Amino acid sequence: MFKIDKSLKKLASDADDPEEFLNAVEEFLLRVSAADSMAYSANFAGGSGKPKPPSEYLRLAGEEVKDMRKRADKVTKALGSS
Repeated sequence: MFKIDKSLKKLASDADDPEEFLNAVEEFLLRVSAADSMAYSANFAGGSGKPKPPSEYLRLAGEEVKDMRKRADKVTKALGSS
């Protein structure tokens, strides 16, 4: 997913509705970032207090990935038939 944001944003001018497309892209990128953050946090879970176990962070990352897939469909749909 390296630099996918730049690639997706370049497609905006080809979309049937560029504004709708860019909104869909932003929602998708938020999910990418959230999934990445949760997966990263799983590596460092633990410590003092009552930390979440790594499995909880991985579960949350999985939920974000599921939502990311739905958002990817919206991005594709918003691109239209161009």
